[in-house]
Amino acid sequence: MLESGRNYHDTILDCYRQMCILLGETGLMIGSEQTAREFSLQASNKLQFGREAVQVLTFLFEEARYSQHSLDDRKRSLAISQLRTLERELGDVLAMNLESRH
Repeated sequence: MLESGRNYHDTILDCYRQMCILLGETGLMIGSEQTAREFSLQASNKLQFGREAVQVLTFLFEEARYSQHSLDDRKRSLAISQLRTLERELGDVLAMNLESRH
């Protein structure tokens, strides 16, 4: 569970991975040659919902992955909150798409 007492850095990276999986379910896959920021821009251009969450999670991922300073609980909480927001917003869209196919 993301909210448990895990390392802040690892939690933020896990949130980003889960975001990529969730976006993959909508057909948006990160290319092997794409940077996180390029993927974020691609996703933001194609999504109708969740753009802000994608951008914030990408920023936090880049900070966790590439910076040397320590991360705090505020940033971990922000990453979890943005992932949950994206799950809700995209979940509603995916559910509507499934309903319209039937």
